[in-house]
Amino acid sequence: ATITDVQGIGEIINDDGVPSITIDDVTLSEGNAGSTTFSFTVSLSASSSQTITVEYATLDGTAEVVDGDYLAVPPTVLTFNPSETSMPVSVTVNGDTKFEPNESFTVHLFNPNNAFVSDANGLGTVNNDDAEPTISIDDVSAGEGDAGTTPFDFHVTISNASSQTITVQYNTADGSATAADNDYQNANGTVTFNPGEVNTLQSILVNGDSKNEAT
Repeated sequence: ATITDVQGIGEIINDDGVPSITIDDVTLSEGNAGSTTFSFTVSLSASSSQTITVEYATLDGTAEVVDGDYLAVPPTVLTFNPSETSMPVSVTVNGDTKFEPNESFTVHLFNPNNAFVSDANGLGTVNNDDAEPTISIDDVSAGEGDAGTTPFDFHVTISNASSQTITVQYNTADGSATAADNDYQNANGTVTFNPGEVNTLQSILVNGDSKNEAT
């Protein structure tokens, strides 16, 4: 016999769709100092023979760059070489001792090439690991003076800063010094700590006299 067609072509038709791109969520505690790395994973649904790129950037949520919660990541290109299916993305979160609710930020994916984005947002949740503040007041010793008034400045402090406004009420109470004997001026009111404040002064007026008496 003779051969009239020496080659049979086997054509493999691709039946796989364009890969999709997703990003996972990360939840960690912030720490009390330094920084903690939040490592996100960007994944392809399948490998590809082509180079795939996608851009990412961070977006504020309840965690904010201006408040020092984390370091912003500007628009950055992430590249998958052929056959690669996952790539890491890192965001630096700053530790502090501020009492605050759990906060979050987002790593956003956009502008894909040779793929499409099916999950564009990776949520970074920063768990608060700081205790609710405690409040304390110091002691004051000072001379009364022979006339007029002398302010006794008490320092009211909280153990660690808070993202919330903190208030505490105060009032004076007689000891061996009495308001009725005109030793000091009775007082009461509210001490307020604005977010971030840890120290404030509260003055009580002591009346000066020339009376010979015990401390």
